Amino acid sequence: SSGINAEYGGRGKQAVQWTAAEESELRTLFEKWLDKADAVDICDMIAQDMTTSGDKQRMDVKRKILELNLVGSENADILKKKPKSKADWLPDERSALRSLYEEFQYEKDPVALIQEKLDTKSRRKIIKELEVMMGVRKADLDPERCIWTRDEDEELKILYEHKSETH
Repeated sequence: SSGINAEYGGRGKQAVQWTAAEESELRTLFEKWLDKADAVDICDMIAQDMTTSGDKQRMDVKRKILELNLVGSENADILKKKPKSKADWLPDERSALRSLYEEFQYEKDPVALIQEKLDTKSRRKIIKELEVMMGVRKADLDPERCIWTRDEDEELKILYEHKSETH
């Protein structure tokens, strides 16, 4: 037991047992998250994604990654805990948000429809990102707002451009 304690930082934690299926899933998830390691806490994401076991914690994942030599000393920094930022959006999530907003902007509640597709993000995070990334006004996302159809919106733009040209 003292060897285990020394190996795992002297915290007295017993080594967590891993099945072959769990190790295999860990390797697969490690590959999945590896290219996003600079933006997310890779150990945290793997622990959340584990389906073969619900009892693996972030530190269990980190220890197993090190034990399996999935990272070397030169890139061990990717395993460091990253501060969680409420504004963390991966590039592919931003791209999906932009596409979904373009698809749903004329619907009664575009944020609810976007949230169904981006189930990892809260309504508040989606609204905030639309405001920051695309300059969308919060009032334009309110389900109680006055809704223009796509045709009405295009007609208004044409009228505005025509007025601008004549003045």
